Amino acid sequence: MFDIGFWEMTLIAIIALLVIGPERLPGLVRTVGLWVGRIRRYVSQVREDIEREVQAEELKQLLDKPKVLDDVYDVVEETKGTLEDARKSFQAAGQSVQATANEWTKSIESSAGEAAPSTGEAEKAPPGGDTESPSEVIGSTEPATTDATAPTGHAGEDERQTRES
Repeated sequence: MFDIGFWEMTLIAIIALLVIGPERLPGLVRTVGLWVGRIRRYVSQVREDIEREVQAEELKQLLDKPKVLDDVYDVVEETKGTLEDARKSFQAAGQSVQATANEWTKSIESSAGEAAPSTGEAEKAPPGGDTESPSEVIGSTEPATTDATAPTGHAGEDERQTRES
């Protein structure tokens, strides 16, 4: 508040002693002390009132936040609706793709069924006597030729085969 140092207080006390006199000075100091105490209490009450008002304003703002939260909740619900619409759209597109794939599979199977003999016989063996299916041939690791006299490409293996025979 006021910046009164030791020397200022000493100067005021000397002037008061000279002006008021030594008989009335103790009563004056007591009265001044009472007034200073009242002023301090009044200032502290005003300060507390201001702090209460600030806290009340903060509480009002906190109570207004649910309104803001309601807006956020509305945005979240709207986003959920949009995501649900997108999910349904993707499901419909996936079902459409699945239906198209099923149609193509059926058309391929029916065209393959028309090309196959309808005599009810089992698969005929190819003219070479080989009964392996193409998938078995592709997946095998053996050389494509089954002739025992065909060279393997390794000189050591060819000599070993001729020794064993």
